[in-house]
Amino acid sequence: MSYFRGDTYLWSDGEALHLWTRRSYSPANESYSSGVSIPEAVMDQFATMRFAELLQNGQAHAAIKASLESENSGSACLRMHSPALLDFIDAFETRRSSDDCRSPPINRNDP
Repeated sequence: MSYFRGDTYLWSDGEALHLWTRRSYSPANESYSSGVSIPEAVMDQFATMRFAELLQNGQAHAAIKASLESENSGSACLRMHSPALLDFIDAFETRRSSDDCRSPPINRNDP
């Protein structure tokens, strides 16, 4: 999967997510392109947590629509699953509470 937007390019090789930008985002590299590779398993966990935040904040529907409009190579899989995802989001948003996601985590070992 790859994603290109403006000066930012992201792609996965199956083991790591690679992020590159032509624009400097730090005084340390004012005139250079920069990039980083992050293990895909770490990014999967981040993406899952970020999706939960988008759900909680009521932003998931808009994020999916914006991703579909980008028509990057990763959007084909999203396009295929978007009807079910959007149905899930709609059902979730109708019962979403105002709970704060920053509350202490649930201990799964508690009875």
